[in-house]
Amino acid sequence: MSRSAARDVWVVAGHELAEALRSRRVLILALLYVGGAVGGTLILIESLRGLEAMLAETLAVGTSERPGTFTQELMGSAQAQRFLARVLDDAELAAELVSIPPLSLFYGWLVLAFCPALVMLTASESVAVDLATGAARFSLVRTPRLSFSAGKFVGQAALLGVSILCGGVGVWVTGYLEFEGFEPLASAAWMLVLAGRGFIYCLAYVGLAVGLSHLTRSVPWSRALGLIALGVASALWGLAQLRWTSEHLGALPRALLPLLPKAHQSDLWRPEWIERAPAQLMLCALAVFYFSLGYRFRARRDT
Repeated sequence: MSRSAARDVWVVAGHELAEALRSRRVLILALLYVGGAVGGTLILIESLRGLEAMLAETLAVGTSERPGTFTQELMGSAQAQRFLARVLDDAELAAELVSIPPLSLFYGWLVLAFCPALVMLTASESVAVDLATGAARFSLVRTPRLSFSAGKFVGQAALLGVSILCGGVGVWVTGYLEFEGFEPLASAAWMLVLAGRGFIYCLAYVGLAVGLSHLTRSVPWSRALGLIALGVASALWGLAQLRWTSEHLGALPRALLPLLPKAHQSDLWRPEWIERAPAQLMLCALAVFYFSLGYRFRARRDT
């Protein structure tokens, strides 16, 4: 990509961010991510409070009003590590997971579990809205189609990064106020690490959402396509795990699994970077692949 084309990408991405600020879409996204993260954390903390109170009553020991003490001790116990090692069939991964502060671990799971749905709901209209209003015609007078589409992708990726960080701040503040024995520095460091891994995972969904946004001029239809694609990907993943599928379809489903982002999710928890790198590279490649399919469809048509 030439220097002028790269400059155009950043201009379009900057315009995407500016438009999100002007329309308060950034605020809405931040509220969605922060509200979901804080709400999920409060539910977890309340559940732990009830569990720890029950354990304290059973063991006839005192407990604090703020939960966390028993949870920290349980996570750090050798029994918990052995249990996880048996469940995961991976002693190194189990040791890595129990070393992560509990709320940071929960935050990492929250990003991987729920951010794809929010991405598909919000980013799938990025190109369609400009096609619907005719704004794309004015942009394409000044910039090539690829730079325009790539700028949309970069802008949506930036919005994703900001939203994930806002959600992390919400979880951190909630933990600081409500969780006994909360480790501010260690938790913040791990949240940043897991936010980075979650961002790479969700980047594949950004590519899918922006790619789908090229397929229609209708904003409602683009959102519907995003949610349908997410549902289809989840259904395909579930079907591939069934014994019936492998018995009747052979190795084909397993061979196609790498095309689904979820196939690479578990590897993001690996303790060694060399074990995570193939999954991270594949997720970035999937983001480009999905985006390219949508771009190629629109590139051959009038805006």
